[in-house]
Amino acid sequence: MRYVICVVVLMISSLCVQLKADQAPSAKGTVEISYKKKLLPEDRIEASKKAKIKALDRYFEEHETANQKNYEIMREKIITNIEDYILSSVTLVEENDEKNKKYTLVIRIDINERKLNNTLLNSSTVANIKDSEKSMMTFVFVAREKSSVQSFEDKKYSRTDVSTQGNDIIHAKQQQTNTGSESEKINKSAVQTSDQINKSFDQNIQSKNDASQSVTTGGSTTRKADVNEWNVSSTQNLDAVFTKLFTDAGFQVFAAGDVEQETNGLLQTSAFTEDYRHGDDISPKTRTNATKGVKGLGFKYLAIGTLDIGMSDIDPVSGMKRVYVNVTAKILDVSGPFAKAVTSIGPVQFSGIGPDSDVARVNAMQLAAKSAGTQLVNELNAKSVH
Repeated sequence: MRYVICVVVLMISSLCVQLKADQAPSAKGTVEISYKKKLLPEDRIEASKKAKIKALDRYFEEHETANQKNYEIMREKIITNIEDYILSSVTLVEENDEKNKKYTLVIRIDINERKLNNTLLNSSTVANIKDSEKSMMTFVFVAREKSSVQSFEDKKYSRTDVSTQGNDIIHAKQQQTNTGSESEKINKSAVQTSDQINKSFDQNIQSKNDASQSVTTGGSTTRKADVNEWNVSSTQNLDAVFTKLFTDAGFQVFAAGDVEQETNGLLQTSAFTEDYRHGDDISPKTRTNATKGVKGLGFKYLAIGTLDIGMSDIDPVSGMKRVYVNVTAKILDVSGPFAKAVTSIGPVQFSGIGPDSDVARVNAMQLAAKSAGTQLVNELNAKSVH
C-alpha cells in the first residue's frame, strides 16, 4: 500500500507540472465608453470587444520587441476576428455611471497562444516564399553546469607618509603591503596560501623642538574575477525542440551532427564543447572553421548558444524542486566574407519545477529551449530574414 501511495503522489506532482507548463497566458484589458440616454446591450458588446483588444495589445506590449513588430503587421486581421484567439474571458470589474453616462469594464482573457503564433508565423517572409528560396540553417547548442569555481580574496595595498617640520626636519616614511589569501575550491577540496606582509620604514631625523606634523594616507584594493569551469553536455534531447520551431517557421533546418560529417572536420561540435567548458564564447579558430565548413555546403545561417543550468532550490508556491536555466544564443550569417550576427538573445532566465531535481531540470531546459527558439524566430521574422 505504501508503494502505491508513492506512485500516486508522483503522478499527481508530474500532472501539476504539466498543467502549469500548458497553462494559457492571460492579460487584462480596461475600457470606458460613453452612451447617450441608456446603456444598451449593443454598448456592452462594444465595450467587451474593445476591452479584449486592449488586453491583447497589453499582452504584446509585455513581449519582446520582435513579437510586437510582427503583431503590428497583423493587428488589423487579428482584432477583426479576435474571438478566434481567445479561449475564455472573465469580467473583473463592471461599473455603470448613469449620472455621467459612462460604462467601465475590466476583463481578463486567456489567450490561444498557439493559434496566435501560427498566424504571426504565416505572415512572415520565409513562410511565403518557395522552398527553393529558403536558406539552410544548422545550430550547435550546449548545456552547462558549473563543476568548480575558483575565487580570489581582495589584495590590499596601503601607504602612510608622515612629515614633521620645525627649526629642523624630521621625515618618516612607512609603506605596507598586505596581500590577501587565495583559495580554490574544487570538489570540496581547498588550497590555501598564507598571508604575506611587507613593511618598510625610512626616517631622517634632526632633533629640534617646536615642530609641526602632516600625515598623508592612501592605498588601493585589487579584486580578481572568479574562474569558472563547466561540465558541458550536448542538447540532443532538445534538438527536436529547436528543429521543430525553425522548421514550422519555414526554415530549412539540419542537425549539426549530420552536417559535421560533410565539412571535412571544419565544423566540430567537440570544439564548441571544449570552448564553452572554459568560457562564455567560442574561440576565433572554432568560429572560423565552423563558418567555413557550413558555408562550403551552402548554408547561410549558423545558430549557437548555451543553456546554463543553476542549482536546484525549493519553489515557495508548490514546495517542489525548482531549477533555473539561463539561455544565451545568436544566429550568424555565414554567407559573406566574414560571419556576422543577425540576431541574438540573452541571457534570459527560465525556471522549471518538478518532484525532484532531475525532473525540474528537464522541465526548465525544455521551457528555455522552446522560449528561446520562439524569440529567435520572432526576431528573424521581424527582420524579414529567410
